[in-house]
Amino acid sequence: MAPRLTRMIVHKTSHKDRSSTILASQIDPPGSSHSAPPNAPPNAPQSKRELLYGPLPRAGDNNYEEAIAKRNEAAGRRRRYSTCNEAAGETQRAIPCARCARHLADWEGPDEGPRPICVDGASGSTKCTRCSSDSSKKPCVEVTGAARAMVRALEDVAQKVSSDADLPLLHSSQLSVKKAFQQATAASKLPAILQEKADREKQEYKDERRLLAAEMQAKATSDMASSITRLADIIERGFARLQPVVAAGLSEDALDGDEDSDSVY
Repeated sequence: MAPRLTRMIVHKTSHKDRSSTILASQIDPPGSSHSAPPNAPPNAPQSKRELLYGPLPRAGDNNYEEAIAKRNEAAGRRRRYSTCNEAAGETQRAIPCARCARHLADWEGPDEGPRPICVDGASGSTKCTRCSSDSSKKPCVEVTGAARAMVRALEDVAQKVSSDADLPLLHSSQLSVKKAFQQATAASKLPAILQEKADREKQEYKDERRLLAAEMQAKATSDMASSITRLADIIERGFARLQPVVAAGLSEDALDGDEDSDSVY
């Protein structure tokens, strides 16, 4: 019995050490119904949350401090806007804006904290509270098209999530929203891609025309030079044929001149 008791104590101690280092919102509490069994491999998912969303940082991991800080920061951004103060005139949107929907699509369930929601403030701004407080001053974009119905379905599913048993349905709805957003982003970039392709083809056509014109000019210049060379050759051969005739004519003129010099009259 002693060895078994020792193993149980070691297991509980390891859970206690880890839970004292990792935030409660980042890992399942020791002894929870969905924690990994004591004999599970070190990197095995310790909950359904880890199975769906990836392993949480472990105290013995490399760069643990950096990893846990990034994860806490991301979870903090999602939790920052998770309440609606109706008494102060705030109202929750039935369909979150694009930015709030992305945060909801990354939410890892109740263990992480309250789900992010999209709230209209009492100031009458067209932006939700998250977008109006964003230092980047980006617009609060309404979700449209096929993604709109998926975001609404995700919001409905997220409202009903209360335990790990609901996480698979939540995760499936989140993947649908992420895929719809990716398709919308690709579609928005398509006109620019098509315009870039058209401009590239237009430039290639101009370059081909310019090259063809240069080749035609070079050929015309070459043909002209050949014609001039042939013409010069023809003229030269013509002079060569005429030279004896001209020489003979000059000789006859010289003889006629001598005969005229001997005449009395």
